[in-house]
Amino acid sequence: MGFALGQEIINIFRGKIVDLDIMAKKKFGIEKELNNLNTLIVGSSHIQNAFIPHKGEFNLSMASQDLYYSYELIKKYDTDKIKNFVISFSVFNPGFQIIKTSQFHKCLLYKILFDIDYQFKDSAKEKHLYEREVIYRFIIKRYLKNFKADENYLGEIDKYSVSKKKSSDEYLKNYIDGNIKNNLRENEQINFVTKIIEYAAQNNKNVFWIITPHSEFYRKQIPDKKILFKKLYEKCSNKSNVEIIDLFDDNRFLKDDFLDCDHLNRKGAEKFSEIIEQILHSHNYTLS
Repeated sequence: MGFALGQEIINIFRGKIVDLDIMAKKKFGIEKELNNLNTLIVGSSHIQNAFIPHKGEFNLSMASQDLYYSYELIKKYDTDKIKNFVISFSVFNPGFQIIKTSQFHKCLLYKILFDIDYQFKDSAKEKHLYEREVIYRFIIKRYLKNFKADENYLGEIDKYSVSKKKSSDEYLKNYIDGNIKNNLRENEQINFVTKIIEYAAQNNKNVFWIITPHSEFYRKQIPDKKILFKKLYEKCSNKSNVEIIDLFDDNRFLKDDFLDCDHLNRKGAEKFSEIIEQILHSHNYTLS
């Protein structure tokens, strides 16, 4: 195929298509629950970990989901019954384009499972995604023959865990530096905030942008949050259907609420979910 696929083919034949399990589970889960939903949650792993959905809600967020895919998922799964879009806005979001990163394989899964096209055709060609797609489609077709969707699944994650490698200070500092680089990167990705807001307004939906809690360790490594989230606040200014819920440095979240420096554990997620549910209820935005 003109590029090295040997080890990749071996890995996927061993069932090692990273993220396939969770993405397939979410695809079939939301399609089973779609007619019962009033609230759709999208975004990155920050809200995937943090938000435990209740009846009428579905958490379609996934690790490293960029704003393009959040926007496309909203359009794909919106219904007349859905009234609220709850969307995480992470530090990395303003300039993060997953197809241009080492995690580009997830774009194949979005294409094959959700029928969402690649954001940039040139990048897809450069990463040989069209050639890879042939192999991925074959393996995923076999995988789905034996796949069974969970009953009453609302998109929650099964377990909270982090590897020792990803817990080291050195790893976390490099990780945070990468988040900041994407935050400051100048491209057009931030415009998907406007597209989501405009789509919601045209279809009479409410938009809640969620800035999830981050640990003290994380916050000490970064510029002032006013700088990091300035673009989000500018895009949302004077929009009647939009609310920003900023829990970035909320003092209700303590050290033992975190799985790592910027993801909540189950205890933290229960606290976070209760706060968000109270806000939704206070606006009379939920059916339950």
